[in-house]
Amino acid sequence: SRSPSPAMMLGLTDHRLSIEEMFGERLFPDDVDLPPRWRQYYRREVETVALPINRRHDLRFAF
Repeated sequence: SRSPSPAMMLGLTDHRLSIEEMFGERLFPDDVDLPPRWRQYYRREVETVALPINRRHDLRFAF
């Protein structure tokens, strides 16, 4: 038998998820109430201090 997945060990699910279960529904940030900081990460607005240059790319069709 296979060992439990991290999600199973956390009690989030009682079985290993199939590919269909994992990717069957996409949650968009406007459909889910994200905390402000998480929204910044999703929109790639957080700068990495260790990098000398933080390049931005304004995606026209991303959102």
